[in-house]
Amino acid sequence: MSEALPPAIARHTKEQQHPMFSRILVATDLSEGSSEAIRQAHAYACSTGGTLAVCHVFPSLLGVNMLFPQRNATAVISVADFEARARGLVEQQVAACIPATGVEVFVDEGSGYASIVRRSEAWSADLVVVGNCGMAAAPGMDLGSVAAQVVRNAHCAVLVARATAARGVVVAATDF
Repeated sequence: MSEALPPAIARHTKEQQHPMFSRILVATDLSEGSSEAIRQAHAYACSTGGTLAVCHVFPSLLGVNMLFPQRNATAVISVADFEARARGLVEQQVAACIPATGVEVFVDEGSGYASIVRRSEAWSADLVVVGNCGMAAAPGMDLGSVAAQVVRNAHCAVLVARATAARGVVVAATDF
């Protein structure tokens, strides 16, 4: 007689048939650490058949000029130009890191970690990948401030990619 599987085992069996992370979002600040994050996320997406997207966030450039309001229109044009240039740089970085086509690129304006978390929620990401340290990292830092905030605030799993030549055993903890 066959009995129904307990819910935890049934869920585990179902997850083995379908990739656990099918939508992978990589955050980049155009640094070498984020290039490594792109490479690792791409390798994972290829091994699971997942979809990959790359997100770059730039700080808000648009300030309201109360004294000379006519300058506000010029600032809007420069933000659009800056966004187009940033998108080009992200696309160049992706092309230099991985041989993939069809990677979706998002360029958002705002606060680093908050915009990454918002984009991951809007895109329904299952996994967010960040580099361990970005452009503004102080020497000797193991985890940058943006990466740490993404780990704390993301609604989904976060992989912190670290560039290293060493290969060996990986120890991971999970709560799911």
